[in-house]
Amino acid sequence: MLYHRLHALCLVFLVGLALAGGPGFVGAQPFSGNLNDGDGTPTPTQNSGGEHQIYQNANRIYQAAGLGSPFTNNKGLDPFYAASDTHWTNLTGTVALIGIAAGDSNTFGVYSNLGTGGDQTPLFVQSGSQDFQGAGTLADPFKGAVTTVGQTSTVGFYLNDTSTTKTYYSDASLNGDKMDHMISYQLTDLIGKTIYVKVGTETKAITLQNPYLIAWEDRDIPGADEDFNDMVLLVDKVAAVPVPASFVLFGLGFGGLGLTAWRRRLRALWALAAA
Repeated sequence: MLYHRLHALCLVFLVGLALAGGPGFVGAQPFSGNLNDGDGTPTPTQNSGGEHQIYQNANRIYQAAGLGSPFTNNKGLDPFYAASDTHWTNLTGTVALIGIAAGDSNTFGVYSNLGTGGDQTPLFVQSGSQDFQGAGTLADPFKGAVTTVGQTSTVGFYLNDTSTTKTYYSDASLNGDKMDHMISYQLTDLIGKTIYVKVGTETKAITLQNPYLIAWEDRDIPGADEDFNDMVLLVDKVAAVPVPASFVLFGLGFGGLGLTAWRRRLRALWALAAA
């Protein structure tokens, strides 16, 4: 009986290690150690001199919604960090995409071929210096776009840097460096708030339903400044699709278990350990 208890405890411990991730990774996604300030949530650097930081982009939206400027640095956004942001699903049939700031020569869009990053639909094309894309007011609306891609299927987001001809995906496994180039924040404070967005030639008042701030790094890691402010957008009327944690197998037979079966197995292990 003692052997069985010890064996069960070891299995639970190893599964915990598998879920925790390896050295150099922060949170649930493969971010580099440069974003690790010890609290388990990735915090983008503030290395860019003179460029708008992520928290300043967030303040821009909060100001438009009448909520002031609550953030003083990137770390202030940590409580809103969304660990699951690889794939997305449409909640209403039309996704609102709102440009907040953008860098040089970047194209943002959605892709529907999740395995390859193909079947791309470009939505924003930026050429020129980095700047805010409006103020979200009636007089100076944010730049917006809408799409019905993903209305009946799951999609991902991509960023193409035309200056380097490299494309980065919300699914880090499709990136050449296998690192996450998109960081997401679910800005629940903004639910029900109204901002102004210009789509084509028409300015619209949009009441936010489920807004996410998504921010991109457009250079390979390592070597990038990792401030994730090279294209920043507000995405609404969508939801991130939860991705089950990947397991390190350790040769213990967990590889063939689905998430439900794994939970049953883990509960059984705890019961055995406590017996």
